[in-house]
Formats: sequence, C-alpha cells, structure tokens
Amino acid sequence: MVDRDLTDNNRPWSIFIPLIAGIFVALVLGSNSDERIWAIAIIQLLLSPWYLFVGWRGYRLMKAASLLSARQYEQKWRHKLPPEYSDSESAATAKWRRRRKR
Repeated sequence: MVDRDLTDNNRPWSIFIPLIAGIFVALVLGSNSDERIWAIAIIQLLLSPWYLFVGWRGYRLMKAASLLSARQYEQKWRHKLPPEYSDSESAATAKWRRRRKR
C-alpha cells in the first residue's frame, strides 16, 4: 500500500494524512496554545516510526528506479551514443562492479 502510494502520487498520502491527522487531534485535545504545542510534539513523536518506515520504503523505491534506469541505459541508449561515449557505463553499473570486486 505504501509503495503504491509513493510511486503513484505526487504528494503521497502515507506521509501527509498522519501529519495532518496528528495536528488535528492535538488541536482538538489541547485547551490552550501550550497544551496544543505539547500535544502536537508528542503525537508527532509517536508517529515517527511511521515516518521512518515510509522514508525507508521511499529510499528503496528510489534505488529500484535507479537500477531500472541503469538497465534501460545499458540495453537501449548506450549503443546509440557516439563512439567515444558508447564505451561508458552507467553509474549504478559501475558501483555494482566496484562492490563485486571487494
């Protein structure tokens, strides 16, 4: 669900709904501004594992998109470049090759 939300939406709901809901609940629970500020801070602190999870999934999706882009470059576009550039490899492929040598 989170992966689909992160890839399909320009502004992912998996980040914004908990943020807005947390602020709304804090505003309803607090009677004065000091209580509201503390309520917002506590609720957002309680939601931090969710934000970390969504950030981790976003990072993984970014890496997957980068690898897919590198594969497409290797398969389709590298051979269409001028001869002096066609010997180059994508950054992801070079990183993978360096890690494999270790």
